[in-house]
Amino acid sequence: AGPEEDAQKWGAQVAANSAGIKEAQAEEQRSRLKYQSEIGGVNTTVASIQAELDQARFYLDNTLLVAPEDGFIINLQVRPGMVSGDIRFGAIASFICDEDRFVLAQFFQENLKYVKPGQPVELALDLYPGQIWTGRVKAIWQGSGAGQMLPSGTLPSFNAAPGEAPQGQFAVAITLDDPDQSKFPIGTQGRAAIYTSTSSSFDVLRKVAIRSYTWYNWLYPFSL
Repeated sequence: AGPEEDAQKWGAQVAANSAGIKEAQAEEQRSRLKYQSEIGGVNTTVASIQAELDQARFYLDNTLLVAPEDGFIINLQVRPGMVSGDIRFGAIASFICDEDRFVLAQFFQENLKYVKPGQPVELALDLYPGQIWTGRVKAIWQGSGAGQMLPSGTLPSFNAAPGEAPQGQFAVAITLDDPDQSKFPIGTQGRAAIYTSTSSSFDVLRKVAIRSYTWYNWLYPFSL
C-alpha cells in the first residue's frame, strides 16, 4: 500500500526508462547499419575518408608547377606555403624559354617589298657594343593593330595616313645563328640590317651603317 502519487511517479519513470531503452536500441540499429553499409564492397565511412584523402592528394599534386620546356622563372610572386587562390586574374610568375628565341625588327611597309624569309641579317645589340651578330629572316608578320576592328554598333571612322608619310610598320621575326641563345636576354634592343641582295650597293651602305651604330655604342661611355 502506498500513496497514489508515488505510483504515478513510478509509472512515469518506467515509461521514461522504456523510451530510453528504445532510443538506445534504435541507435544500436543505426550504428549497425552504418557499420554494415558498403559501396562497391567498401565500407561507406572508409570510402568517405578515402575520397577526402584522394581530394587532398589531388590538391597537393596541383601545387607542383611543371615547366613546358627548358627555361627559368622570373617575377615569382608566391612562396612555399602561400595559397595563390582558386581564381586568379594574373600569372604568379613569368617563364622564360631557353630555346627558339627570335628578334622582332619593325620596318615600314614600303621597306619590305624585297624582304623574304631566309635572307641574311646582321644585328647590332645594345648589350654588346662593338659586336655584330648574324641571323636569318624567319617570317614577316603581315599585320598590325591598324588593321584590327572590334565588333561594335559604332560606325568606324577612317583617317588615312597621308601618302607622303611613312605607312604603318610590320614586324620581321629574325632568328640568330649563335647556338648559345642565353646570350640574348628577353627585351634586348638594338638595330637590324636585312640584306636582300649580295650585289646591291644599298647592302654595302647597310653594312657600314650597322657597324657605325654598334661602334658608337662602344665609344659612347667614354664620351660622357
